[in-house]
Parts: sequence; C-alpha cells; structure tokens
Amino acid sequence: VKHFRLTWPLGEKGKAELVRVFGDTAGEGVLTTVESIAADPLYDRLLIADETQGVQNIKVYTLDGRFTGQVVGAGLFVAEPEGIALIARGQVGWWIATDQRKDRTFFHVFARRDLRYLGSVRGEMTANTDGITVGEMEGVGETRLFAVHDDRAVVAFSVDLLLRALQLPVS
Repeated sequence: VKHFRLTWPLGEKGKAELVRVFGDTAGEGVLTTVESIAADPLYDRLLIADETQGVQNIKVYTLDGRFTGQVVGAGLFVAEPEGIALIARGQVGWWIATDQRKDRTFFHVFARRDLRYLGSVRGEMTANTDGITVGEMEGVGETRLFAVHDDRAVVAFSVDLLLRALQLPVS
C-alpha cells in the first residue's frame, strides 16, 4: 500500500508526496490484491480488503501501517470483498463490507468496536458492487448506504432499515 499526502492549494496544481509504503509481503498479513481501504481513527484501524481468489478477507492494520494480526471475514466472502464503509454513531457503529457477487451483492456487517461478524443483508437487485459509502441524502434526513450497482447505477439503502433487519440498535 502506498500512502500519499495530497496538497491542492486554491488555483495551483496539486502535489502528491509519498509518506510511506507498507503491507506485509509474507505471513497472515500479506496483501496480495488490495481493492478497498477504509480508516477508523477512533480505533487506530485501517481495514484493507484482499480480493485474491482463495483469500477473500479483510486485513486489519494500524493507521501507521502495521498489521495487527486480525483478519476479518475469512471464509465469509463467497466472491470478492470490495467496498468498505463505516456507519459511525459516536464510539459505536458498524462496518459494512460488500461481497461482490455477479447476481446479487451481500452486505456483511461487523461491529465497529471488536469487528465481530453480526450478519448479512442484500437488496432486491443490487449486484456486482464495487464501491460503497455512507452519507446523507438531501431532503431525506436519514443516513443512507450508497452502493454501486453493476457499474451502471447507484442504489441508496436506508441505514436504519438495514440495522433493524439485523436487530441492531438504530440510535
């Protein structure tokens, strides 16, 4: 993984400065085919999806690039782990990671604090999802999970409904 610092002063060309290169090249923390990376500064974590066939998991690194020894979702992903997004509610919350299946995407949910698997949900038609993010939709007043559908569209899911489907607290 290459970590860059980007600066883009108003009216000037942007600059990229290489901060560090990290990632294990052997052992349990090896990174082979990195797809998505998400950070959680509160818990000093980087979640890094490795989509290599036969590996298909998420490795947990610290923000300064050290492997923690923790692997999330090993044996859970049928296809490729792709998008990773955090639903943060103060110090609690949930990580969502997509299982990018061609016919239907599964959204696996993990506890923010200890990264334990809590369950999975899927939409009625969303498939082949590469990226996801969590945010607000103007005029809706509720947090949404936005997911790419087959490189052609974006679907917005209600985070509250997703949490209720797994019997997790909404607030």
